[in-house]
Amino acid sequence: MLKRILLSGILPAFLCGCGTMSNCTDDGRKPYAGVVADWSIVTGTSGHGWMPLPCRLLFILDVPLSVVFDTLILPQDLYHQHQAKAYQESLRLNPPDPDPLVGWKSKPGVRPKAITEDYQNYIGTLPPNQRKALIENEYLVQLFEDSSGAHALQIKILVYRTSWKHVLIYDQSDTRVKVLKYRNDHLVP
Repeated sequence: MLKRILLSGILPAFLCGCGTMSNCTDDGRKPYAGVVADWSIVTGTSGHGWMPLPCRLLFILDVPLSVVFDTLILPQDLYHQHQAKAYQESLRLNPPDPDPLVGWKSKPGVRPKAITEDYQNYIGTLPPNQRKALIENEYLVQLFEDSSGAHALQIKILVYRTSWKHVLIYDQSDTRVKVLKYRNDHLVP
């Protein structure tokens, strides 16, 4: 009796368009991905591991619903694909500047006193919107060291939709020798 109730109404209601819904949360949205996902489960090629045939056949009930929902969100999926391609093309045409801290090792914990004092002075020179948005923690304000013993302090700040990165580079005596400022991964002159 319970099996008949599950198969007649409740279980199909839980399956309605679930392939489509999983596509809505995926970063690589593709048109009709819900139908493709359902069909790959039915045929056993989904990569989700082994599933008994009766369970896989239940996904046949979801295919028509996924067709309907996939068709309803088709314009959104096409727009998402277009935006993703445009973003990739913009990265190809304007690649981010190279990271100046490649090869440096993160040094979490206590900062040298001279760097801490210089950092506090530097923060005072930032524009008010960046000072207000600054969050001081081990990830957003990070100390680095290179093989010669020189240090660098990387400061990451998110202001609205703009990410700022300030890299303060010090010599072996912890005297600041260089400042690099990045906006959205591009060096600001």
